[in-house]
Amino acid sequence: MRIWPLLLAVVWFMALPAQARNIAVRSGEHKGFTRLVIYTKPSDTYVVEDTGGGYLLSITSDPGDFNLSRAFELIDRDRIKDLTVIETGTLAIHQGCDCHIKEFRLPTGQLVLDIVDGPDPNGSHAQAALQHIGNGRLDASKLRASLPLFTAPISHEEPISDDRTETTAQNHKGTQLVPSQNHSAIDGRALLEQLSQAASQGLVDADIELPEIKEIVAPLPSETAIDTAPQLPTTPDQHVRMQTAIDQARSDQNGGREIASTEQACLPDEQFDIASWGIYKSETDAPVFETSNYLGEFDQPDADLLVSHIRRMIYLTLGLEALQLIDSYGDDLPDAGILRMMAEVIENGEASSFTIWSPQIMCNTRGALWSALAQPKLPDRVNIQAVLRSFSELPPHLRKYLAPTLARKFLNASRVETAIEIRNIAKRSIRAVPDDTTVLDADISLAQGLSDQAHQELSDTIQSSLSETKPAIAALIQSKLQTGDGISDTELSLLASIAFEYKGNEEGPELQRLHIRSLFHMGRFSQAFSLMDLSSKGTPTPSLLADAARYLVSVGSDAEFLTHGLTREDWDTLPAKPKLAMAHRMKSLGFTEQARRLVLSNDDVPNRATREFLAEIALEQNKPNVAIGYLSGLNNESASSLRRIAMGRTAATAVTTVGRTQNMQYNLNLSGSAVSKEIQTLLSTTPEISETDAGTDLQTYQNILDSSGETRAALDELLSIVPAITELR
Repeated sequence: MRIWPLLLAVVWFMALPAQARNIAVRSGEHKGFTRLVIYTKPSDTYVVEDTGGGYLLSITSDPGDFNLSRAFELIDRDRIKDLTVIETGTLAIHQGCDCHIKEFRLPTGQLVLDIVDGPDPNGSHAQAALQHIGNGRLDASKLRASLPLFTAPISHEEPISDDRTETTAQNHKGTQLVPSQNHSAIDGRALLEQLSQAASQGLVDADIELPEIKEIVAPLPSETAIDTAPQLPTTPDQHVRMQTAIDQARSDQNGGREIASTEQACLPDEQFDIASWGIYKSETDAPVFETSNYLGEFDQPDADLLVSHIRRMIYLTLGLEALQLIDSYGDDLPDAGILRMMAEVIENGEASSFTIWSPQIMCNTRGALWSALAQPKLPDRVNIQAVLRSFSELPPHLRKYLAPTLARKFLNASRVETAIEIRNIAKRSIRAVPDDTTVLDADISLAQGLSDQAHQELSDTIQSSLSETKPAIAALIQSKLQTGDGISDTELSLLASIAFEYKGNEEGPELQRLHIRSLFHMGRFSQAFSLMDLSSKGTPTPSLLADAARYLVSVGSDAEFLTHGLTREDWDTLPAKPKLAMAHRMKSLGFTEQARRLVLSNDDVPNRATREFLAEIALEQNKPNVAIGYLSGLNNESASSLRRIAMGRTAATAVTTVGRTQNMQYNLNLSGSAVSKEIQTLLSTTPEISETDAGTDLQTYQNILDSSGETRAALDELLSIVPAITELR
């Protein structure tokens, strides 16, 4: 009888429905997208459907209940308005923006759904992970990365195994100071004080060997021990100075008044030893093939493996992949700032944080090279020897990859010899020369004034290599536009076909504008204007329209100039200089009024050159007073000459007025009409011919305006008796 209760319990639990598994849902907010992580198993299959106002996720194999308790802990409801469980294994995602979805699976089985801003450019949502963009937070670890005199603090909690002793010793080489040419006891003591300050602030674990204590020998009786401070060495940098992360934060709060250009410590070469990043030294930097290789428990990365993997990505010129890893785990990585800068240089040719690295450009270390690469424009002072030495140490593939970028920076800074040296260093390889190196050779030839040689090199490249056609033809056309040489029909046709081929790419608009400029350069204005209006939908860019005006004035015939200059309605958007050039040519062709309207077609205040031009037009239209107004305040030679002409015509007008006044007084006397004293005074007064010159002050003109009221009243009375004079005639 005792077995019956047990059997009843078994039957009772068998009758209960099987409990569904719990599928956790987590989320995260990123710039440009919101991420959902569905903790599925690798064996799970799923379907994502677009419902118009959102998406429907269905787990088709072994469905379970979605746990949404922590789904909105870290995100708002801008992109994802709500999450609703419709039934077991089915989750409705209600979107609150014009977004599209992207999905991928992690190696461990989790499903990742990204709700990305904007419509899907590919029309589908099956794309891999997006580039993570950091939130720009400032923390001590990133600030510490800019102080490379030390590495991260050593952890003493776990003993270091024997097989990693050599690697640890190599890592501690980064703690050594950069050798300095000036060694003194003053520098040593100052540096030790600053090391102690950093250690007290918790930024470093200083492992410094104590100096050897020498035996103190008492001075001889004849000697006098004078306790004086040693003389400071006469050097540009009076002492070695270190700034900790806390000091940086304090200086930032003080408005950045602390100067660090010549006092900032130079980064050690070990932190930029990219040539060794492609060598596998031990299992700590073994190749990483999957994300799980460097992620441990709770998805926390192994810092050593991850840093080694990021460095290898930079070594292989995979800058975008390295940036994605830094954006995801950068807060926990040592030297994250250096790695980010180098990855941006590899990917973009410059770094967004270039101002931070500017002081390194004068160091005698490898940091000078990467600081120069990070700058969008080189400063006046550069340690060229350090840059060339560090560049020559790079592996051949990196020399080839970085040579065009680095050489063009020096070309833009008018340092042709350095650019030639960089080009020569890059050619020390058995590998094929990439496209940019051929164009670089032509740029160097142009900088040396060898335009014919540059054009021949580019023409030969176009004929011999299909892979270099686009950069070579673009460089050839640009060089001919700069030198003013003619462009053949074959080159124009090739450029037009290349521009059409790249129409949908980022380089397409630039190639199209280059084609239009080449047509203007060759005087094919009708074709160029038609193509310009078609490509810009009737609103060309200001720079392209300014080029059109410049070519129309310089090489256009009179008929072409008048046809396009008088019929287009967008010349009023031109800058002042090309607009004035067009107005001068209109005036020379006899279209004075059209020239005046052109320069006054917008609300901009006329500059000095425009005012002189308007004064010339006013004199041609017999308006000397208007010309004097335009010339007011202009005292240069040309303005003074125009003012004298205008004053002479004003004086002639005054003499003519005197003769007419005497004739009118004679007619009034014959008419017998009563004339008031005011009119007699007005008629008997001979106007003085002004001798105004450039030195006339404004008070003189103000007095003239004040007296005009009385004159106007007398003229009104005079006009009332004009009919009597007319009847007398």
